[in-house]
Amino acid sequence: MRRLPAVFFLLAAMIVLVLFPGCQKELHWDNGPTGLLPVISTTVVTNINTISASSGGTISSDGGSAITARGVCWSLSPHPSVGGDHTTDGTGLGTFSSTLTALIPSTAYFVRAYATNGFGTVYGNELSFVTQAPPPGLPSILTPIASAISSTSATCGGHVLSDGGSPVMVRGICWGLFPNPDLSGMHSNDGSGLGAYSTPMTPLVPATIYYVRAYASNANGTAYGNEINFTTKP
Repeated sequence: MRRLPAVFFLLAAMIVLVLFPGCQKELHWDNGPTGLLPVISTTVVTNINTISASSGGTISSDGGSAITARGVCWSLSPHPSVGGDHTTDGTGLGTFSSTLTALIPSTAYFVRAYATNGFGTVYGNELSFVTQAPPPGLPSILTPIASAISSTSATCGGHVLSDGGSPVMVRGICWGLFPNPDLSGMHSNDGSGLGAYSTPMTPLVPATIYYVRAYASNANGTAYGNEINFTTKP
């Protein structure tokens, strides 16, 4: 009989927990739902030249929510983010590649891949690289992405950033079916001087990958911009 008070106390405590669940301690995410964010790594930087470079990322997990944006961020300071220079390279899991453009010659940059899902944005490991010094006396030129792509034509161009100390006499783009197209193949003549320009490429073959580089020539020689590629429509 001396044990009855203890039994009654235990039963009363159980009744309180059942009838008043608010007395139980709630569980919280102290640092947010980090387990629900994507898992991403940054691809090593390659194809480094004076004004562009290539990187990318690999997304191994979407954190349980679809990847809505992915790409790479870069800046002159550590910890680049989507609030600054960045690319947009589709959606979903897997590996993607990006071209970092309009860079400054002989300059250190920091780069991180990023991925966004319904819970937020996460960044991959940070890498750094240094752009190449411009060739002595040659122009510096950038190749933008192709646009207006159809089955038999597309538009691209270039942006001559500097003349290398000698006026740019001719500029344009080179394109072909293989990497590193040059003036020995298909190319355009788009005037002279500094600045941006564009030109159509035609006729092209449907459902085919083409490679493009802008070029600029002065009295010291010809310089080529970064290489881009695109696929014509069927």
